[in-house]
Amino acid sequence: MESSTVALEHEHRIVQKVVAGMAILADELTEGKPVRPQLLKEIIEFLRGFVDQCYHAKEDKYLFPLLEQRGVPAGGCPLAGVYKILAPSAGDRMGCGTSPAAQAFER
Repeated sequence: MESSTVALEHEHRIVQKVVAGMAILADELTEGKPVRPQLLKEIIEFLRGFVDQCYHAKEDKYLFPLLEQRGVPAGGCPLAGVYKILAPSAGDRMGCGTSPAAQAFER
């Protein structure tokens, strides 16, 4: 059985690959190339389902407490910045704006 941190590292690499694909997709959109709207919807679902619900929850449950136990201050850099970025309200605001954008792109 793999450790929680090994599982998180593996999942982090998956997220990195999707983000790299998003960068390519953004370049294609900027260049006016056609992009399948379904692909945008699938990326949004991945970000909401896997990243927000699964990956970040595991970081909160396993990684951040471990870092704090090892001496990384929760209220200082780097964890304070991570907590601020990953705050549920910020993620909700970001997620709310993406589906209408993908739907508008379909038209």
